[in-house]
Amino acid sequence: FLPIDGNRLLRQIGRMRLSTWNYKGQPHIRHYGPMAQDFFAAFGHDGLGQIGCDTLLYSHDFTGVTFAGVQALVHENEKLRAELTAVKNQQARLQTQAVANEQRLRALEQVL
Repeated sequence: FLPIDGNRLLRQIGRMRLSTWNYKGQPHIRHYGPMAQDFFAAFGHDGLGQIGCDTLLYSHDFTGVTFAGVQALVHENEKLRAELTAVKNQQARLQTQAVANEQRLRALEQVL
Protein backbone atom coordinates (compact mmCIF):
# COMPACT_ATOMS: atom_id res chain seq x y z
CA PHE A 1 0.00 0.00 0.00
CA LEU A 2 1.27 3.45 -0.92
CA PRO A 3 -0.35 6.77 -0.05
CA ILE A 4 -1.66 8.90 -2.89
CA ASP A 5 -0.35 12.42 -3.33
CA GLY A 6 -3.67 14.20 -3.87
CA ASN A 7 -2.14 17.42 -5.18
CA ARG A 8 -0.05 15.53 -7.73
CA LEU A 9 -3.08 13.51 -8.76
CA LEU A 10 -5.12 16.68 -9.30
CA ARG A 11 -2.34 18.14 -11.46
CA GLN A 12 -2.31 14.94 -13.53
CA ILE A 13 -6.07 15.06 -13.98
CA GLY A 14 -5.84 18.75 -14.88
CA ARG A 15 -3.33 18.03 -17.64
CA MET A 16 -5.25 15.07 -19.01
CA ARG A 17 -6.94 15.53 -22.34
CA LEU A 18 -10.67 14.90 -21.99
CA SER A 19 -12.91 14.59 -25.01
CA THR A 20 -16.01 13.01 -26.45
CA TRP A 21 -15.42 9.98 -28.64
CA ASN A 22 -16.87 6.73 -29.95
CA TYR A 23 -15.56 3.22 -30.55
CA LYS A 24 -14.91 2.08 -34.09
CA GLY A 25 -18.04 0.33 -35.31
CA GLN A 26 -20.25 2.31 -32.93
CA PRO A 27 -20.46 5.71 -34.64
CA HIS A 28 -23.72 6.71 -32.94
CA ILE A 29 -22.72 5.84 -29.36
CA ARG A 30 -20.67 8.64 -27.76
CA HIS A 31 -18.52 8.51 -24.65
CA TYR A 32 -16.99 11.27 -22.52
CA GLY A 33 -13.69 11.24 -20.70
CA PRO A 34 -10.08 10.34 -21.27
CA MET A 35 -8.80 7.93 -23.85
CA ALA A 36 -7.21 4.80 -22.36
CA GLN A 37 -3.80 5.91 -23.67
CA ASP A 38 -4.04 9.26 -21.88
CA PHE A 39 -5.25 7.68 -18.64
CA PHE A 40 -2.45 5.11 -18.76
CA ALA A 41 0.14 7.82 -19.49
CA ALA A 42 -1.01 9.74 -16.41
CA PHE A 43 -1.59 6.87 -13.98
CA GLY A 44 -0.12 3.70 -15.49
CA HIS A 45 3.04 3.61 -13.40
CA ASP A 46 3.46 4.20 -9.67
CA GLY A 47 7.16 3.40 -9.30
CA LEU A 48 6.45 -0.17 -8.28
CA GLY A 49 4.74 -1.54 -11.34
CA GLN A 50 2.28 -1.11 -14.15
CA ILE A 51 -1.31 -0.12 -13.48
CA GLY A 52 -3.75 -1.12 -16.21
CA CYS A 53 -2.83 -0.85 -19.87
CA ASP A 54 -3.03 1.69 -22.68
CA THR A 55 -5.95 0.07 -24.50
CA LEU A 56 -8.52 -0.30 -21.71
CA LEU A 57 -9.91 1.82 -18.91
CA TYR A 58 -10.23 -0.48 -15.92
CA SER A 59 -13.24 0.67 -13.93
CA HIS A 60 -11.63 0.03 -10.54
CA ASP A 61 -8.59 2.16 -11.47
CA PHE A 62 -10.79 4.89 -12.94
CA THR A 63 -12.97 4.84 -9.81
CA GLY A 64 -9.92 4.90 -7.55
CA VAL A 65 -8.49 7.94 -9.33
CA THR A 66 -11.89 9.63 -9.17
CA PHE A 67 -12.25 9.01 -5.42
CA ALA A 68 -8.67 10.11 -4.75
CA GLY A 69 -9.32 13.29 -6.74
CA VAL A 70 -12.56 13.99 -4.88
CA GLN A 71 -10.81 13.41 -1.56
CA ALA A 72 -7.99 15.78 -2.54
CA LEU A 73 -10.58 18.41 -3.48
CA VAL A 74 -12.40 17.90 -0.16
CA HIS A 75 -9.14 18.50 1.73
CA GLU A 76 -8.34 21.53 -0.42
CA ASN A 77 -11.86 22.88 0.10
CA GLU A 78 -11.58 22.46 3.88
CA LYS A 79 -8.23 24.28 3.87
CA LEU A 80 -9.63 27.12 1.76
CA ARG A 81 -12.70 27.42 4.01
CA ALA A 82 -10.46 27.69 7.06
CA GLU A 83 -8.34 30.34 5.33
CA LEU A 84 -11.47 32.24 4.28
CA THR A 85 -12.80 32.15 7.84
CA ALA A 86 -9.47 33.51 9.10
CA VAL A 87 -9.54 36.29 6.49
CA LYS A 88 -13.14 37.18 7.39
CA ASN A 89 -12.25 37.27 11.09
CA GLN A 90 -9.24 39.48 10.39
CA GLN A 91 -11.39 41.74 8.21
CA ALA A 92 -13.95 42.09 11.01
CA ARG A 93 -11.18 42.94 13.52
CA LEU A 94 -9.71 45.52 11.15
CA GLN A 95 -13.12 47.02 10.50
CA THR A 96 -13.75 47.32 14.24
CA GLN A 97 -10.32 48.87 14.66
CA ALA A 98 -11.00 51.33 11.80
CA VAL A 99 -14.26 52.42 13.43
CA ALA A 100 -12.47 52.93 16.75
CA ASN A 101 -9.70 54.91 15.03
CA GLU A 102 -12.28 57.05 13.25
CA GLN A 103 -13.96 57.82 16.58
CA ARG A 104 -10.61 58.75 18.15
CA LEU A 105 -9.79 60.96 15.17
CA ARG A 106 -13.11 62.80 15.50
CA ALA A 107 -12.51 63.30 19.23
CA LEU A 108 -9.03 64.71 18.54
CA GLU A 109 -10.42 67.01 15.84
CA GLN A 110 -12.96 68.38 18.33
CA VAL A 111 -10.22 69.04 20.87
CA LEU A 112 -8.12 70.88 18.28
